[in-house]
Amino acid sequence: MSLLSVENLSVSLFSDNEKKLLSEVSFSIEKGEIVCLVGGSGSGKTMSAYSIMGLLPFGIKITKGNILYKNNKLTPANIMDFRAKKIGMIFQEPFSALNPVMQIGEQIEEIFKAHGCDNKKENKQKALELLSKVKMKDPCRVFTEYPHNLSGGQRQRVIIAMAISLKPELLIADEPTTSLDVNVQADILELLCELKEEMNIAILFITHDLGIVNRIGQKVIVIDQGKVIEQGTKQEIFCQPKREYTKKLLIANNIGQKTHSFLRPASPICEVKQVSRKFISRSGLFYGREYVIKALEKIDLSVAKGSITAIVGESGSGKSTLGRIIACLDKPDSGRVFLNGKDINQINRAERANYVQMVFQDPCNSFDPRFKIKDILLESFYKKPINKDQKNILLNDIMREVGLLEKDLYKYPHEFSGGQRQRIAIARALLKDPYLLVLDEPVSSLDLIVQKDIIDLLAKIKEEKKISYVLISHNIKLVENIADYVYIINNGYIIEHGPVKDVFSEPNAEYTKTLIRNSL
Repeated sequence: MSLLSVENLSVSLFSDNEKKLLSEVSFSIEKGEIVCLVGGSGSGKTMSAYSIMGLLPFGIKITKGNILYKNNKLTPANIMDFRAKKIGMIFQEPFSALNPVMQIGEQIEEIFKAHGCDNKKENKQKALELLSKVKMKDPCRVFTEYPHNLSGGQRQRVIIAMAISLKPELLIADEPTTSLDVNVQADILELLCELKEEMNIAILFITHDLGIVNRIGQKVIVIDQGKVIEQGTKQEIFCQPKREYTKKLLIANNIGQKTHSFLRPASPICEVKQVSRKFISRSGLFYGREYVIKALEKIDLSVAKGSITAIVGESGSGKSTLGRIIACLDKPDSGRVFLNGKDINQINRAERANYVQMVFQDPCNSFDPRFKIKDILLESFYKKPINKDQKNILLNDIMREVGLLEKDLYKYPHEFSGGQRQRIAIARALLKDPYLLVLDEPVSSLDLIVQKDIIDLLAKIKEEKKISYVLISHNIKLVENIADYVYIINNGYIIEHGPVKDVFSEPNAEYTKTLIRNSL
């Protein structure tokens, strides 16, 4: 008898017409095993998890099939008897899953109250024990904190603590490490594996990252367009894939490929000299207490013409702050930045945009949702003496260049997938015809096949336009495959730099060795 069985599950969206989201999905999970559900964005991974948990959004219904827990059929009438007690869930975005106006301790205690335990002292003790169990440093402090005071990794540990609070036999983990850096990602995976052994729980791990599958998976289910197309042991899927889609996923796992050997020229496109940046943060009653956060400390960096220079570090290390300073979106407290030999302080604001542009990690947040794509791109021509016909020609050309259609100009941002929005962000940056492009985690939230498409697009643009890239990333494999030169940053300091091959083959700093060791 399997712990969980999904039999011929079909799920549909009922709007004007019925749209099938899952079609006859079948798989099973045994007690104590880790099963990885793998597929691209929109393939049906999360919809499968929500169907099991009885969390389908309004208008989406199960139209066929059964979900069995130890041969007990799960239905809307009895799902509350199984949810949390027998099946726990770790959500993809912990910040959205936590109540922003409640302390962490209160949110954990709420679970025990909902299941009949009203003893406040006992509930608090259980909550503190759970925070200790998920290896949270200083559980007593975290108990009284609000979600916004915690890092991404800490919030994910809180969600794990809540998911195991009633000692379930099955955990569903929906992309729990997607937005985390390699060190925190490794910690979360290690924690889940330890909990599996200690509590003898099964885990359904939803991911698009085959590195994670290779590290922790035992059985693999490949899903595409709402259908399970292949399943088997990890060895069977990795060594003898049967379906073309699975083969594409495996190929896409090795994203990027250098197209040239790198020789560092004497003339850089960008130089950062002794740049420091600090921020003032406030806390306490009425935010009366101030403390200083040193984001960057005396940074020296050089970007060679025609190169891909990577800045690598974990969350909060100062990567994005440095990228924003290079892109002229933030000012350093001290130090100087030179673009193509010119001090940025001697370049007017309008001219700077023609030197450097930035592609943000989440392009959707950098688009005005009320504007059509054409209007978003037309902002690049503000105060530029170009007539309407010339603008239309440039817009049509740039859309074709990034692999989109001319008719896409008349759509809104929400009508595009994550990969398409990233292409639009790249198009907007290229309209200024810059010398340098700053790419802030350009593929971190995308699935493997889309990641490969975006990286291939960036490589093609780089060769055609002869521009340079600053790549901000915590993805060691990506940096190793496509970058020429790398700077390792930690706590605002550059601790190591050099050609990628040298730094990653013979790292000197212990921090760099840890990053490489934890990369998947």
